[in-house]
Amino acid sequence: MTERTAPLVRYTLDGDVAILTLNNAPVNALSNGLRQALHAQLKIVLDDPAVSAIVLCGEGRFFCAGADIREFSKLREQPWTAAIAHQIDVGDKPVVAAIHGAALGGGLELALGAHSRIAGRSARLGLPEVKLGLIPGGGGTQRLPRLVGASIAAMMIATGDFVDAARALDIGLVDQVVDDGSEALAAVDLARSLVRTRTPLRRTRDATALDDVKASRAELNAVRTALVQKIGGALAPRLALESIARAMEAPFDEGMEFELNSFLRCLASPERELLVQEFFAKRQGTRTSEPGDT
Repeated sequence: MTERTAPLVRYTLDGDVAILTLNNAPVNALSNGLRQALHAQLKIVLDDPAVSAIVLCGEGRFFCAGADIREFSKLREQPWTAAIAHQIDVGDKPVVAAIHGAALGGGLELALGAHSRIAGRSARLGLPEVKLGLIPGGGGTQRLPRLVGASIAAMMIATGDFVDAARALDIGLVDQVVDDGSEALAAVDLARSLVRTRTPLRRTRDATALDDVKASRAELNAVRTALVQKIGGALAPRLALESIARAMEAPFDEGMEFELNSFLRCLASPERELLVQEFFAKRQGTRTSEPGDT
């Protein structure tokens, strides 16, 4: 096994499987630097003929706990998370996400860009952006509904609530649940199996959970009704549900454009600024949360 280093992404070559490890303590938040490092390493392994498959995992306690909210007031440099998820998605090599601890926000969106997902038994998965006045901006409103259906995706995205690994397996969000600590080894084994059997890549953007548009519309409307009092007139949950509606009505790329515009609208909203201020005030008072938790 040979190892090469990058500032924020560790690249280990295990035979013909490249293992890319996010390495941005304490929670592998998707800072500008981490996104740039990951994009560069992905380009290397996708172009390397000696690499047949890729495993994506995280160092420390978490796979990836999402955006680095300390950078919300700064210029968000390219590539954004959506571009990296797309880079993973459209590549010609199987990518397996090995999730331990938590895959939240942009972390889950990266995993949704992968072709398979393995989670440890204690893992949590979610898209909690609405709790900071945002919607997912890395493809979450487009990939998650296609994978798990309108009702489950709408509840997860509009409330920001997490699911545990067992629930994630039940709804089809992950493909396997394994003992904590064995996620990366299991992901390497799965990656090798996919190459050996020449299994066609399962791109989440092509998943079929929304194919029955009439039923999906009914599910989404039921979630709107169920959540009307909880979300009230809040901008982010409303735009999240509208973006999910685009996932069932429009081609993937068109839905992604709507998601991005909605994300930018939320990013500039006073509602988002207030919620972020409240988050930092609470964290300052309790010291129980860390940047990237959402």
